[in-house]
Amino acid sequence: MSVITAVVVSYLFFLPIFMYVFSFILHLALKIFGAVSSSFQTRLALFWSLSLSTIIILLVSIMKVFTSGSIELALVILSELFVVYIFSRILSFASNFKNRNRFTLIITSFYIIPVTLLNFS
Repeated sequence: MSVITAVVVSYLFFLPIFMYVFSFILHLALKIFGAVSSSFQTRLALFWSLSLSTIIILLVSIMKVFTSGSIELALVILSELFVVYIFSRILSFASNFKNRNRFTLIITSFYIIPVTLLNFS
């Protein structure tokens, strides 16, 4: 019972606080690179991207039960890549960047380079 209580408290209390702090730090970082959005718009973009990505994460979690090995690894990497793509597109739109494709390419590269080096070296 105590484990269930700890999980519920962490999801209902600590996760939203972490999300607000993360969105504020993300807002400050994007301001350095020329974003013209408010903190509210950045937070809203973060929450919407996670809401849209939840479906993908849930489907991949279900599919992982039926797969293993390199197929599972490829499935996880592709789903994470798609989640990063959704995140970067929504965030670039909310931040009013002039070249949204470049922002998406940079954010996706930040994901692909470590994954490639760790899994395929």
